[in-house]
Formats: sequence, C-alpha cells, structure tokens
Amino acid sequence: MIRDADQDNDGFISFDEFASLLLPSEARPLQCGKFTGAKKDGESRILRNALLGDDEPLIDNFRGFTSLKEILETNVKSSPSKKFLGTRAKNIGENGAVTFGEY
Repeated sequence: MIRDADQDNDGFISFDEFASLLLPSEARPLQCGKFTGAKKDGESRILRNALLGDDEPLIDNFRGFTSLKEILETNVKSSPSKKFLGTRAKNIGENGAVTFGEY
C-alpha cells in the first residue's frame, strides 16, 4: 500500500499522495466491503460487509425473513402500487422552510 501511495517514488508519502489513497478512482473504485466468490457472466461480483465472514448470513432471521430479496419481494406483493424509487421536488417556502413534494 505504501508503494502504491508513493506516486513519485521519492520514498516519502506526501499529503496529496496519502489523500489520493482515500479517494475512489477508475482503477480503485469506492468499496465498503469485500468481494466474495467468482464473477459470473452478466452479473457483478458479490460485495459483502467487510465485518462479516464469507459464509456468515447477512440476515439470520428478521421477522421471519432470511434474505433481503425475500423482504423486497414480499413488500412488492403486498404494496404493488406504492412508489419504491424516485425523486421528490424540494420546495422552499417564503419563511425558508423546506418541504418535499410527491414522488
């Protein structure tokens, strides 16, 4: 890691070189976890929380669910007309109060 940070190969790490280690780049994207398993065609690799073991489940039993997929599928079936993702208009009132509109 130190060799990677010392971009000008002077044997020292400047603040700019240190800071560049912390910022994502094309060669080193921001990653908040660790990749596990082999990459499959047409899929991205599995990114897991760095604090969990490779075989440790993400959800053991949350209200009867054992995966995030189960939670999402159940919510879609029970509320098919509810909005899931989108944007909301930000409205600033005359007094400076901020409210958000419909999705």
